Amino acid sequence: MKNEILISVVMSVYNGEKYLKEAIDSILSQTYKNFEFLIIDDGSTDKTLEILKSYTDERIKILNNFENKGLIYSLNRGIKEAKGKYIARMDADDIALSNRLLEQVKYMEKNKDIALCDGGVKVFKNSMKFLNKTMNKEISSEEIKMRLLFRNPITHPAVMIRKDVLEKYSLKYNTEDKGMEDFGLWIRISKDLKIGRVNSTILMYRFLSTSVSADVLKKIEIYKQTLKRCFKREYSKIFEKLLEKDLDIHIEIMTMNN
Repeated sequence: MKNEILISVVMSVYNGEKYLKEAIDSILSQTYKNFEFLIIDDGSTDKTLEILKSYTDERIKILNNFENKGLIYSLNRGIKEAKGKYIARMDADDIALSNRLLEQVKYMEKNKDIALCDGGVKVFKNSMKFLNKTMNKEISSEEIKMRLLFRNPITHPAVMIRKDVLEKYSLKYNTEDKGMEDFGLWIRISKDLKIGRVNSTILMYRFLSTSVSADVLKKIEIYKQTLKRCFKREYSKIFEKLLEKDLDIHIEIMTMNN
């Protein structure tokens, strides 16, 4: 496939010096060459900006927030600045396989009715020798839509989306969905449009272990309230006759699933 279609890769980073170079290099090493790489430095206080400025590749465009604005603000800014036909998400601690952009743009060009796609991912810990799990087998658009009722089946940093779809439907990440901003966006897209999946592995997803903190229960409760608010907003017609206590049970089931 010719590289005539411009892709905008959008990545936000905050104090990501540890794995940032791996992530950037994996995008610059893509077999598909016609892309712009928008990297939003979200007010980092470590060596993130120094690492970004060390690159001379003209495809890299650094957007500096100067202060920490958060992921939702940063991604919406990146999308607004993007000039590509397609927007590919990327995280600062993951590794894109070399054919990722090529596989996704081929899929999107072949399937004109698909608004957004992700692909298979390999989950790994900090050493490549700990590769242990493959996620996201190929599933249909209808199955993805149904799964969204119970969990998030879409890998955020593996997503590619049509820019004109975002513009036509005035879609962006919602500030009410902090901590699950991608889930809210996928629900809004799935109500009117189709979501697909590339039938190949395109991303190495880094699993970062975190210690259990004293406020973990508080964080879970915030997650449940955000999820409930998102469901009420996006699925109001489906759940208009659902009792509050029944929706609470559904949210509990989703929380356990995730």
